[in-house]
Amino acid sequence: MKIRVLFVSTLVITIAFAACKGSKKGEAPAPAKSPEGPKSAMKPVMGPVAVVKPATSKTAIPAVPAVHADDLATDAMVKVYAGFRAALDKKDAPIVGFHLWKDYARRMAHAWKQYVAKRVVKMRTWSAKQLTGPRAARGVIFYPFSGADILYPEIFFPTSSEVVMIGLEPAGTLMDLRAATTEDVVGYVHQIESTIQHITQLTFFRTNTMRKQMFHDKVQRINGTLPTILFFLARLGYTVEGLERVTISSEGKVESQGRGSSLRKPGEKVRVVMRPQAMRADTMEAMQMKSSMDMDGMTPESMAKAKSKGMGMHRRRLSMKAKKKHRRRKARRAEPVYTVTGNRIQYRRPDGSRGRVTYFSANLSDGAFRDRAGLDAMKPLVAYIRGLTVGVTYLKGASYLMYRPYFSRIRGLILQRSAWVLQDDSGLPVHHFLREWENHFFGRYHKPIKLFRERFQPQLFALYNAKGRKIPALPFGIGYSIYSSRSNLHLARKMSAKEVEEYKPRYDKLMEWLKTEAENAKKMARDKAKAAMEAGAPGAGAPDAVAPGMEPAMKPSMKAPAKGGAPAMKP
Repeated sequence: MKIRVLFVSTLVITIAFAACKGSKKGEAPAPAKSPEGPKSAMKPVMGPVAVVKPATSKTAIPAVPAVHADDLATDAMVKVYAGFRAALDKKDAPIVGFHLWKDYARRMAHAWKQYVAKRVVKMRTWSAKQLTGPRAARGVIFYPFSGADILYPEIFFPTSSEVVMIGLEPAGTLMDLRAATTEDVVGYVHQIESTIQHITQLTFFRTNTMRKQMFHDKVQRINGTLPTILFFLARLGYTVEGLERVTISSEGKVESQGRGSSLRKPGEKVRVVMRPQAMRADTMEAMQMKSSMDMDGMTPESMAKAKSKGMGMHRRRLSMKAKKKHRRRKARRAEPVYTVTGNRIQYRRPDGSRGRVTYFSANLSDGAFRDRAGLDAMKPLVAYIRGLTVGVTYLKGASYLMYRPYFSRIRGLILQRSAWVLQDDSGLPVHHFLREWENHFFGRYHKPIKLFRERFQPQLFALYNAKGRKIPALPFGIGYSIYSSRSNLHLARKMSAKEVEEYKPRYDKLMEWLKTEAENAKKMARDKAKAAMEAGAPGAGAPDAVAPGMEPAMKPSMKAPAKGGAPAMKP
């Protein structure tokens, strides 16, 4: 009996051992473990999965070839971060098989397809017809105040050999996918997704939003413009062939920091080293005047309240946290002199042509801003810009900064170095182009958005809304007025000295017409205000009223006025 029990026990153990050993020839294979692991173990970093509706557009999206490599190339990393499912084999990058990344890839494909159908096709069609001259111009595309927007220069000028972009936002780095965990990548692409929404929905980047995303000390993933620029290049169907970190030498030359210098490990913080510059006297005076003006007209009660809150000229006691922050800022002043830092990307387009984009993080005002030197002190940056052969300067969503007197240096460099300028009304005031430039206008100009209402241009309004003049329509929205019915573009070509001399008689006639239009606008504003006062309602003035301090010297470049109407633009 004992022998029988022993035999049965041995047989059961043998069968169990064979089952655990694995499947043999002819047996059913054991179920493979999911490469993703249990989904409940992964924190939903990207939030709830969005419901993706099937796109109705038939617009073709550039095909992205699959990448197979033992070590991940930069282009392969970029494709993964841009959400291309066919960009890499799952063996090389397991993240492409993860459900949260797949959801991200579907959302990006759907959003990009809609964007192409809604805007890109129209912009490409329009620019192919209207920008033949600028496209043929030799030289770089210069894009100051650009942020991370490589998209529009590449759409408008797809044959350019180089784009130079300068913005206040830090240049940033690309997270090295080879050293990243699944959670790192999911969080990274989530931040990319939130960053690109502004350019795809509003056509421009919000400065305040970019400041929170790229300037904040706690930002561990997206630390600058580089990931967003690479995202757009990948979505345009481009192949990244080179990526390097660059600086500007004291002679104004671009210096490379070497291959791989634009990559960083996950969680590694990269801080831009800056030395605060002395505040300009006129800036100090303006701040003191503002503080004095803020205190004028205050009642004793409001003055006491202001003192209790530390407002006006009264110094508040520093908390321990504020003291620590002050000490850090003080220590930072002893760091090395600030240098201009950027990234340079070389890429190949689907048609085989090659291009290059260089982005520099710099302050383009004359004086210091946010502890960053301006062009008055940054002679290497000025030398670099002067050394550029600028075919076209492109300006969009520039916050009307060059209307201000303390952006005179960059304004002068653009007017001196550019053969063509393409801009919306937030770039340079039109009076800078009326003497030596041939001008073409597109779209409609009525008035700036509410935030910039004081930047209304009476001259531009007169040129757009003159009787008998037909301005070509703009089939897409651009700039701060995102609707096509409210958007405008201004294309200007610098004339030769001979052309300027021949144009002078027509310029004088245009000046007379613009002067008359300005006087009529002032009269209309006064009449409207008077009528509003008589009716007992406060009048805001006509939309084309001349804003205080906005009566610049007029300097045009058009044809002679037609009889009884506005001057015709030079063809």
